[in-house]
Amino acid sequence: SSANTTALQPGVSGYSADDIVIAAAGANVYVAWTDVRDDAKAIRVAYSHDRGLTWSTVGGVTDGVVVNTDSTFADASKPAIDARDDRVVVGWSDTRSGKGDIRLNRSDDAGVTWLGACPRVDTGDTLGFTSSLVPSVALGWQDHVLVTRQDFSFPRSSILANVSMDAGGVLHADAGGVYRMDADTLDPG
Repeated sequence: SSANTTALQPGVSGYSADDIVIAAAGANVYVAWTDVRDDAKAIRVAYSHDRGLTWSTVGGVTDGVVVNTDSTFADASKPAIDARDDRVVVGWSDTRSGKGDIRLNRSDDAGVTWLGACPRVDTGDTLGFTSSLVPSVALGWQDHVLVTRQDFSFPRSSILANVSMDAGGVLHADAGGVYRMDADTLDPG
């Protein structure tokens, strides 16, 4: 037997990808990464609908589609991904407003098309004022999307979460004040 290897990016010279993550649902396989081939880092997702035998193409070559569609001018990094049936959701840290905020996008057709606007997850503080990093995403019951992150809006690094009940379209408006996961690390007083 011979091993088959498929490059998920076109022939890009030098360093071109970082932070690679993977998710699968049935025959659908998704690979997300921080793409560093352009001036601004982007989040790309490649998909396969046949268990990895063939992969998505962009411009006629195997490649991932950019999912941070409304901020390709700013750096995006550290993707997290989850999938169920034909739905796939990706979260990442995004610097369009200053320091990193967490953004989210989803596809309901197995990665073929994505939403045009990427809602902010780390709500409840000033946009781009403090850093939110290292997102983790999960598809929950029905249309619930759950997102956690490392957040620096408190005196210490904290773990915060947010939830959407409509597949990632609308998130809780004050997640920083409502969904703090590390309550045992609050400063006394």
